[in-house]
Amino acid sequence: MTLSQKFSQNLKQERERRKLSQFELSKRAGMSTSYVSMLERNQRTPPLETLTKLAKALKVSPTSLLH
Repeated sequence: MTLSQKFSQNLKQERERRKLSQFELSKRAGMSTSYVSMLERNQRTPPLETLTKLAKALKVSPTSLLH
């Protein structure tokens, strides 16, 4: 599994574990719902700033989304 695939999988798992919709997560992270969807489907690879915003919105460390 590639790092980007692992990120996509972890992002979706963390979001679902917190019972957040893609809309709710996107609002917390300050990005569009369609972008969150593309990240979860591994259609986009986020820059580090976006990774940090998503981790903060999920209240996890950025590295936890990569392991």
